[in-house]
Amino acid sequence: MDEPGMDAQDAHDLLKRAGHILREPLSAILHLTDLLLWGTEGELSAAAQADMRDIRGAAERVLKVIDKTLELIRIENVPPQPSALNISVVLRKCIEDIASLINCSHRRIVTDVPADTPPVWADYESIRFIIHALLIHWLDFAEGETLIMTCHTENGTVVVSFQNGDTRQSAERISIKALLNSHKNDALSLDLLIIRRLIDLQHGRLEIFQQPDTGTGHIEFRVTLPICEKALTE
Repeated sequence: MDEPGMDAQDAHDLLKRAGHILREPLSAILHLTDLLLWGTEGELSAAAQADMRDIRGAAERVLKVIDKTLELIRIENVPPQPSALNISVVLRKCIEDIASLINCSHRRIVTDVPADTPPVWADYESIRFIIHALLIHWLDFAEGETLIMTCHTENGTVVVSFQNGDTRQSAERISIKALLNSHKNDALSLDLLIIRRLIDLQHGRLEIFQQPDTGTGHIEFRVTLPICEKALTE
């Protein structure tokens, strides 16, 4: 990626080609295992079906790792394009994107975003990835039927909080390492690496809070983003 003359478009094209090369054999494995499990080549024994499911699951996990790794490389080589961004629009879009998942989990998400929340200075695609990924993992962590998303301004920033209805003021800040130690999840590990880097590039901050002695059921994510300077002067 340090080749002289390589600009953002060159890096994007290179990553796209690399992604195709890496994904193609795994996609073929997924397609083949699906055909075998569907019985298109004849009925499989119970043991063979179990093996095919294991192979398919392993291929899916590797594919996710490749996607996340390529995303990390892309972040480092294709700079974000910040602009004045209405955070409520991004939140609403991300909730719409995972509406079926929310319904299947028998949860409901309540948002509390004041109408006068100022725009943040951030890259739309980056913030959408951050919010979407945190929502997915938050659904895994949170207990109870109601999940709450709030926004408030604080010292020239907008703070977006993801918490469940049972979160109390006694929650303590924990490190990403502490969260990962208590919740072994490869997808979470990679997503948090990407999220933290994306937030750093937006000059923001990611914080994680947990109620003492409650396990991962009472996790709160907080994303702090800078307010658009123009909004501060108006």
